Amino acid sequence: MRKYRNEAILEEVEKASGEVLSQRRMMHHRDHFFPAIIKKLDYQFAAEIGVDKGGFSNHLISKSNLRKIFCVDPWIDNFGSGYIEVDFHPEGDARMKEAQTLLKPYIEVDRAELIRATGLEASAEFPDGYLDFVYIDADHSLEGIFHDIYAWTPKVRVGGIVAGHDYKDGPDSGMKDYWGKGLDFHVKTVVDHYCDRYGYKLHSVGGRIMSWWFVKI
Repeated sequence: MRKYRNEAILEEVEKASGEVLSQRRMMHHRDHFFPAIIKKLDYQFAAEIGVDKGGFSNHLISKSNLRKIFCVDPWIDNFGSGYIEVDFHPEGDARMKEAQTLLKPYIEVDRAELIRATGLEASAEFPDGYLDFVYIDADHSLEGIFHDIYAWTPKVRVGGIVAGHDYKDGPDSGMKDYWGKGLDFHVKTVVDHYCDRYGYKLHSVGGRIMSWWFVKI
């Protein structure tokens, strides 16, 4: 049996997650599971990396008792344009405005802050151990997810949660190389490697589209 650092902290968070998941089937969806565990563990400060139109950030803040969520996205034109056309506006400014409108009630009372930057750029503004929760859903290419997981895990305190979307490998990350060729997803490869390398116990939640998460220990 594998042993992990701070086993008692890990067991506490795993117990809370089990209680959340046992409530009803819908709690296995990320829109319900992560806000519920944030609320149950009384987490206060969170960040989402890769916000797009703000839908998931809105779930996290509206369904929990977070004091503040930091919403990080460069809102670059055509970023992630593999989305079907009806769901994706090609102009980054337009998607940022949608996020501002959706999150306006929380921005006005300083419970949400939009930060227009890449995950790597924004991470430099946060002290280590400041956050209780981070959710990574930005650049899914090998380089992108590698940079984000290495940049943001130190920003989460011991006992907090590092999580992210699209736990898979596959074609079309939405990013292109220098020659214009589409880059593949490498989320699963990088997350698996990181957890093995640093001794984190990896969990997943969701249905057709899985989210990954681990406890910072």
